[in-house]
Amino acid sequence: MTRRRRRLSLSSLWLLILLVAPAIRADTPAAPPAAAPPSLSRLTALADHGHFDQVILALKARPQVLEDDSQARSLLQELELLKTHEAAATAQRHAEFSKAMAKMARDAQAHKIDDAMLALLDAHSLADDPASLMSEPAVKDLMARTAQRAAQAEKTGDWLEALSLYRELDMLFDYDSPYRTPMRLCERRVRLLRMYDPTELMRLYRLRAQRLASAAGKKGATTQPLEPVLGSETWQQQLTGVDLTTFEQAMSLAAHRHVSGGGYKPVLLGAINALQAVAETTALSQTFAGLRDHAKVALFDQALAKLQQQVTNMAEPSAVDAASVEDQIVSSNNATVDLPQAVLAYEMTDGALSNLDDFSNMFWPREMEELRRTTQGRFGGVGILLSQKRAGGQVRLMVVSPLRDSPALKAGIRPGDLIAAVDGVSTDGWSLDQAVRTITGPEGSTVTLGIERTGVSHILNFSLKRAIINIDSIKGWELKPDGSWSYIIDPVNRIGYVRLTQFIPQTADDLDHAVHEMQRTGGLNGLILDLRYDPGGLLPSAIQVANRFLRHGVIVSTVDADHKVREEWRARPDKCYGDFPLIVLVNEGSASASEIVSGALQAHGRALIVGVRSFGKGSVQDLFPMPPGSFDPKCYLKLTTQYYCLPNGRIIHRMPDSKTWGIEPDVVVKMTPQQEENCALFRQDVDILRDPPTPAATTQPVPTAQAILTKGIDPQLETALAILKTRLVSQQIALAQRAVPAGAP
Repeated sequence: MTRRRRRLSLSSLWLLILLVAPAIRADTPAAPPAAAPPSLSRLTALADHGHFDQVILALKARPQVLEDDSQARSLLQELELLKTHEAAATAQRHAEFSKAMAKMARDAQAHKIDDAMLALLDAHSLADDPASLMSEPAVKDLMARTAQRAAQAEKTGDWLEALSLYRELDMLFDYDSPYRTPMRLCERRVRLLRMYDPTELMRLYRLRAQRLASAAGKKGATTQPLEPVLGSETWQQQLTGVDLTTFEQAMSLAAHRHVSGGGYKPVLLGAINALQAVAETTALSQTFAGLRDHAKVALFDQALAKLQQQVTNMAEPSAVDAASVEDQIVSSNNATVDLPQAVLAYEMTDGALSNLDDFSNMFWPREMEELRRTTQGRFGGVGILLSQKRAGGQVRLMVVSPLRDSPALKAGIRPGDLIAAVDGVSTDGWSLDQAVRTITGPEGSTVTLGIERTGVSHILNFSLKRAIINIDSIKGWELKPDGSWSYIIDPVNRIGYVRLTQFIPQTADDLDHAVHEMQRTGGLNGLILDLRYDPGGLLPSAIQVANRFLRHGVIVSTVDADHKVREEWRARPDKCYGDFPLIVLVNEGSASASEIVSGALQAHGRALIVGVRSFGKGSVQDLFPMPPGSFDPKCYLKLTTQYYCLPNGRIIHRMPDSKTWGIEPDVVVKMTPQQEENCALFRQDVDILRDPPTPAATTQPVPTAQAILTKGIDPQLETALAILKTRLVSQQIALAQRAVPAGAP
């Protein structure tokens, strides 16, 4: 997750206005009469624009309607609660902004640059006017000092320090960040250390933690958790199956099939730049003996610089030119630093593809299982949701929840259990990725988890037989005791709630089950489709989901760099549900397939979109088997080949120079980073599959989904529900008024 961003408060400005404003004279002209309350016929339109204060005014002006209609009374109470939550959140945001700005000033004056930057990021995310905040002299001075320190860290080879500082600076910009290029360079250097010399990277983490602790005046303390980077796999194991032949094949495909149409030039330049980063990262000399000879490193660097200039001067490099450049790189490497061929192939491939866009990459042999798990939505495992928790000065693997009908649940694994060992091997320092790779495996095979449990003094060993685990891409409002979902968020008005976490092959079928279950058990008068934090997935699944709500018209099309339509997908009326009201929730974490669905529904006027602007990932990636044409590929090239285009003709993708992208909500409801974090943690607690309570158990109260609404934990969801309820009450009122006989009082 990115650092928290907050928005600016005007509280100080209002205080100044109050101090200098003249006293109001007794003969001040009376205020004009209040405008007439809105008509009841406008309730839906007002709610659809988020004008709930006007809806409240309209209802309060009709006491007879409130007396006759219990649903109208209930709606009024809930809207007033919503406004109370909004006011409390606004006051809290203003207070947090003032606190963050004061902290930034104190820390900057005390030369605590890291703490001052974090405070600035907090203030920026809370700012009513971030642009004005960025122009403040104190803010500009802090940014200049931070950039200077980052540049100094680069010079000394402290890539982690430089990356941390450049990232903080980059987060202050939505686009046109002047720190993007140095940040990307530092990201590459840190990745090199992570793969080839994780011990050095851990050393840099500890140095940074010590600096932060020293600046905070807490000897031996740390103000940030150490990221676990030491895994059981060596770089040789990670690069199993990586070779130059695959690089050559990938380079050819990228040159001819990438959406940019740039040919070989960007591919070759990216490959050369990547090797330059390897040669210039001096810490790697601990791993590669050839990098210890400074003279040979200089010769290799010179050869790369010469090739870089040659490629730059070429108008349109051909396949022959590309092969020649590769041959010269290999020959120069063999004569100087002598990096292993697998390292050459891996780094050149990574550099070539990352120079094209952020979403093209290679799935090498060691990553094929991850690809299958992502695209198929099923894998062999034990069925647990994992997270990381800091305990006893270490980052530990914690069970968030066992999954329904899983081996872990049946064996007695509980939420909060710490996984201390896997098959007898300590998990100290393991990343989540390493834990997933190790715990998952073929169906029917066995894995033993060593569990630390609160209240138990010894390690509990669970021997689990792996089974096929189906990923739930559809979740509901609240878990039932049997582990299935309840999808009704409002039983009285029969409003449903469905969360889509990703688009996998079974997503549309699972959505069908949820909708049919709601219709079967009492009907469905409205639905909230929650696509927040949905990173996307498979295009066919997105089309199927969108078709469930659209009878006719284009759902999405793909276009090339010249905006020429390549493919088009249209809705089929036989796949569509009924025309119940629909609201879609999106945020910055909604990307790709979730943007296709929300954008299509918005373009056709089928759904109202609530939240904040989505991520803007509207590019099409195709998977190419390697070797090309293979029926049993050893790896896959994922390459961006087209852009998604909405039915209204707009491209979703966020281009490097674009100022508009993604899906813009019809009703904007912003949440502070703290609100988002609180909401996510509370939702996580609600979604835990727990053992049935026993009469003798003395446990804390179990969090309920309803508290998300009553406590104002999720203002975006609360707003969506208020809109749907207003629509339904408006319809009821209209029907009741039409039913009144002519001449009736």
